[in-house]
Amino acid sequence: MKSSEGYRKALSTLKDRYGDEDAHIEELMMNLINGPPVKITNGEGLQDLAVELQACICSFESMDSQETLEHLLVKKDIIERLPGRLQERYEIAVLDHHPKRYGHMKIRDIWQFIQSREKEAKRAHT
Repeated sequence: MKSSEGYRKALSTLKDRYGDEDAHIEELMMNLINGPPVKITNGEGLQDLAVELQACICSFESMDSQETLEHLLVKKDIIERLPGRLQERYEIAVLDHHPKRYGHMKIRDIWQFIQSREKEAKRAHT
């Protein structure tokens, strides 16, 4: 099956399961921002959050609703799921990311940040 066919089938399945796209968007958003906090020693928790965030990004893009994920409070709630030390590292990354030069931090930047911290955690525990 081609990826475009699989994509359409997945969207069709989601529509059948959740009804309209708004309900699906709301459920994805609530699961993302209300998920459990990630423990500092839990590389798997970071991996789960990265996978969850990537799935949301793809889903929202497919429904042409990615601007919903770019809302400041959504990003804040995602970052608050991280352990305190990683929240501090994220704040440093934001300060190093000059908006005039690079634009504001996007949801994909947060995903990449979480993904790279997850890889660091895995290396530290192997």
